[in-house]
Amino acid sequence: MSEENIAAEEESGKLAEEPVELLGEERIKQQIKPLSENGFVRFFQKIWRGYLTAWHSFADKHPKAAKWIYMLAFFILFSQAVTVFQFLVFYLGPAMTPGLSGSNWGWPNILMGTSSVNGENVYFRILGAAPRFNEDGSLIERVGAGGLSYFIWFMVGTFLAQCINFPLQRNITFRSKGNVWYQLMWYFIGWVLIQPATMALGSAWEGLVAIHLGAWPGIVITLLNTLIMGGVSMAIFFCIFLVIFPDFNKVAKSLRKKVDAMKAAGVSGIKLEMAEKKLADAEVKAKFSVTDKAARKASAQASAKAMSYFKTVKDAEKATAAAASAQGAKQEKAAAKQTKLQDLIPVRLENVSKMVAVKDKAAAEFAEAKAEYDAHFGLNNGGEEKAAA
Repeated sequence: MSEENIAAEEESGKLAEEPVELLGEERIKQQIKPLSENGFVRFFQKIWRGYLTAWHSFADKHPKAAKWIYMLAFFILFSQAVTVFQFLVFYLGPAMTPGLSGSNWGWPNILMGTSSVNGENVYFRILGAAPRFNEDGSLIERVGAGGLSYFIWFMVGTFLAQCINFPLQRNITFRSKGNVWYQLMWYFIGWVLIQPATMALGSAWEGLVAIHLGAWPGIVITLLNTLIMGGVSMAIFFCIFLVIFPDFNKVAKSLRKKVDAMKAAGVSGIKLEMAEKKLADAEVKAKFSVTDKAARKASAQASAKAMSYFKTVKDAEKATAAAASAQGAKQEKAAAKQTKLQDLIPVRLENVSKMVAVKDKAAAEFAEAKAEYDAHFGLNNGGEEKAAA
C-alpha cells in the first residue's frame, strides 16, 4: 500500500474522531518495547511485530473469523507440540523398562488371530499392549518396544503431555477465567475416558498389521500410533475445551434470556435467585474477558502506530536529504516525495496519540474489571475464584 493510500485510510476515520492531545516523542517511544541487542532475536521480534499489526487489522474487519482462526491455530500448534513430546516418551521410554517388553498382559484379551511373523497369538485389548517383534521373530526389548513396557510409557507420556497442554490451552488459546480446579477435574475425567478408546484403536490396527502384513519397525508403529491416537484425542479434547473453557459473553447472554423468561413467567424464590447468581457470575467474567482482550489489543496497536510514526519521520528525513542533493528531473520527483512524507508526519502523530489514548482507556477499564472480578469472587493476590465455574 502506498504512503498516499495509507494516509487516506487513516484520515478516513478508522480511529476516534474526538480531539486528542498530541504526544511528544518520548511518550511515543514508551509505547515500543526495545528490540533485543541479539541480532537473531531482534529478527524474530520484527516479524512478530509485523504479524501483530496485520493480525489486528484483519481482526477488526473480520472479528468472528479471527476468533476461530486464533483459537484453532493455537490449539493445533500446542496439540502438535505435545504430540511430538508424546512420541519421544512412547518410543524412548521402553528402554528404561526392558524387562516388561515381552509381557503380553492386557484386558480383555480377545483373540484376533496369529502373527504372520512368528505364529504368536494376537489379541485385541482395551488396556495393555502387544509385544513387538523384528522380521526374524526376535523380541524388540528396548527402544520402540511394545508389551507392558509400552503401555506404562503410553500412560506416562499422555499424562505428562496433558500437564503441558492444559495450561497452554487454558491461558493462551482460550484465555479462560473460570475455576481452574473445576476445569482440571473435567479435563482429567476426559483424559481417563479417552485413554481406553485410543488404546483399543491402537490395539486393533496394530493387531491387523501383525496378522496380515508382518513385522514393522518399532519406530514406524510408535509413530503411527502417536499420529492416529493423537489425532483422535485432539478432536475429542477440542470439544472438551469448548465446554470447560466457555465464551462467557455467550453464556451471559443465554443466562440473561433465561432470567428474563423466568421473571416473565412469575418464577420467584430460590430458583430465581440461583439463576440470577449464575448470571451475575457470568457477566463479571464476560466483562473481565472483554476488557482483558481489549487492553492487549490496544497495547499492540499503540506500539504498531508508534513504530509507523517513527518510520515515517525517518523516511521523511531521508527524502529531505535526497531532495537536497537531487538535480534536474530527479529533484522534482524527490521534492514531491519529501512533501508527501512531511504531510504524513502529523497524520501519523495524531493517530498514535489517539491510539495511546485508547490504550490508556482500555487499561483503566481492565483494571476496573479486574478489581470487580476479584471482589466478586473473593480473590486474594490474583488467586483463582473460590466458587465453582
